[in-house]
Amino acid sequence: MKIQVNNTNISELKIGSLIEVTIQKFDPSIDSKPYFKTFSVPYTKEMRILETIDYIVEELGESIAYQWFCGVKKCGMCGILVNGHPKLGCWEPVESKMILQPLPHFKVIRDLVIDRAEYTKNLMAIEPEICRNNEYSGFPESLTNLQMNDAAKMMHCIECMICISVCPAVSKDFVGPAPLVQLARFALDPRDTGFRAKLAKKAGIQHCVGCYQCSSVCPTEIPIYQTAIEGLRDIIRKEETIRPVSLRDTLFSNFHLIAKWGYNFSSLSNWMTNNIIIKFLLEKFLKVDRRRQLPKYCAESFESWFKKRDMFQVDGPEVILFHDTFMNYIDPEIGKATTEILELLGYNVKLVEKRKCCGRPMLSAGKISQAKITAKFNVEILAQYAKRNIPIIVVEPSCLLTIREEYSKLLSGNEVKIVSSNVFSLEEFITKIVEKDKLSKLLKFTKTKRKILLHGHCHQKALIGMNPTIEFLSLPNNYEVNEIPSSCCGMAGSNGFECEHFERSIEAAEEVIFPMVREARSEVEIVATGISCRQQIEYGTDRKALHPAQIFRDAII
Repeated sequence: MKIQVNNTNISELKIGSLIEVTIQKFDPSIDSKPYFKTFSVPYTKEMRILETIDYIVEELGESIAYQWFCGVKKCGMCGILVNGHPKLGCWEPVESKMILQPLPHFKVIRDLVIDRAEYTKNLMAIEPEICRNNEYSGFPESLTNLQMNDAAKMMHCIECMICISVCPAVSKDFVGPAPLVQLARFALDPRDTGFRAKLAKKAGIQHCVGCYQCSSVCPTEIPIYQTAIEGLRDIIRKEETIRPVSLRDTLFSNFHLIAKWGYNFSSLSNWMTNNIIIKFLLEKFLKVDRRRQLPKYCAESFESWFKKRDMFQVDGPEVILFHDTFMNYIDPEIGKATTEILELLGYNVKLVEKRKCCGRPMLSAGKISQAKITAKFNVEILAQYAKRNIPIIVVEPSCLLTIREEYSKLLSGNEVKIVSSNVFSLEEFITKIVEKDKLSKLLKFTKTKRKILLHGHCHQKALIGMNPTIEFLSLPNNYEVNEIPSSCCGMAGSNGFECEHFERSIEAAEEVIFPMVREARSEVEIVATGISCRQQIEYGTDRKALHPAQIFRDAII
C-alpha cells in the first residue's frame, strides 16, 4: 500500500473531530496476504495512538491483534509503524490520518503483533550476563559513575524492536542493533571479562553500515550507533580480531584522491568506469559489484567555476562553503546553486581551498588514526572563521554529521567545539539563521506549481531531522513537498558498491523508496539530500534525483 499521508496539525484537531485510522490486518491461518481496513475514531484530548485501537476494538467491535502492557513507555510491547515511521503506540500522539502496520523485518503473528522469537534467539547467543574472573566482593562494588556511564546507557533499552525495524542491514548475517545493545551492556561494563569481540563478530557487527537510524528512532534516546556499536568495535580493534583493512577499504577511504585524479583525466576515467572489462576486473579483485554505475567526473570542477567568479563577489557578510569531494569533482551544479542562493541573499561566499575531505570515508573503513589527522587539519582551518562567527555551510549530510558530531569525538579542545557550533546545512541556515524579512525582500519565486517527493539522508535524519529541508523547499508558496516515509536507501556510502552488500542494498530500497519513486508522475520532482541516495534512486528507478539547493535555485526568478 502506498504510504503518503497529508496530516492536519495536531493542534488544529478539536475534541470530537474524526480521525481516519487505517489498520493492516493479516491472520496467516486464514489470509493469503495482508489487507487494510479503515475506521473513523473521535478525537479526545491528548489522545495517544494506542487509544484509537482501543476504541476500534471496544466501541466498534472490531477484532484486532495488538500488544501493550505498561502504557508509559517502559515495556516496549506497543511498537508499530505509523504512516511509515516506527513509534510507540502508548506514547506518541495521534495524527489526523494514520496508517498502522506491524514493524518490518519481523514475521507477523497476526495484525500488528510481531514474532520476537528470532530476537530472543539472538539475545541468548550473546551470553546476556556479566562474565567475570574476579569474585563478587559484595555490595556496593567500587565503581564510579564514569566507569559505568556507557554501560548504564544501554540499560535504558526497553526492547521495543524499533531500531531493528529501520535497520537496512538486518539479514541472516546481521542480527541488527537491539541484540548489540544488550551485548554492549555487558561488554562496556568494567567488571566484564567475557570474549565480547568474538560474540560481536558472530552477531555480524561488520555488516553495520553506520546509517545512525537506530540512534535517531530509539524512544529512550540510547546512542546505539555512537556508544553500543562503536564501543563494541573499539573492543574488537583492541583485541585485534577485526578483519584487516583491505585494498578496497583503502581506495574507498581515500576517494578524495581518486576523485582528484579521475577529474584530471575525466575523459579516460569516464570511459573506464563504463567499460565492461574494467568493471569485471573491479569485481574480481576488489569485490566492487559490476552492476553499480560508478561516478562520472565533470568537465569543470566547482573550484574552477568558482574562481572564475571572483569579480562577482558580493559586498556583504561572509559565509564559508565547505565544498565536498562529490560537489567539487562530480556534481558541481549543487555547489553552483548553493553559491547563487547565498549571493542572492547578499552573502559573500568564500571557499576553503586547502581543506581536506571531511574524513567520513576513513571512519567508515575503520581508519581512525587517518580520520583524526584529517579532522585536526580541518578544524585548525575552519576555526579561523568560526571564531569570528562566520557561518560554515556544509551541503552533504555525511560531511555535516562528521564535522559537527564526529570531530568532537576524535579531538579535544575548545576549537573543535567552536567549529561544531558554527556548522550548518544550507537548509538550516536559510530557514533558521537568515531573517524572514530578508528572504521575502530579496527572493522572488516562480508562480509555477510544483510537486516534490523528498527522501532524507540517514545522517541528516539522525542529526537535524528533515523539517529544515521540508520548510526550505516549502518557501515557494506553490511548492508541495511530500516526504518518503523510509529509513535508509540501502546505499550507506560505499556499502552499496560492495559485492557482499549489493543485493541487500537493493532490497532495502525496494521496501519503500523505489516503489514510491516509480509510482510518482513524471512531473513530480524527485529530491534527495545525499549523494549516495541520489545514486541509488537513479540506479533503481531511472529517475534523476536532485539536491534541494537545485530545486530552490530553480524556483527563484
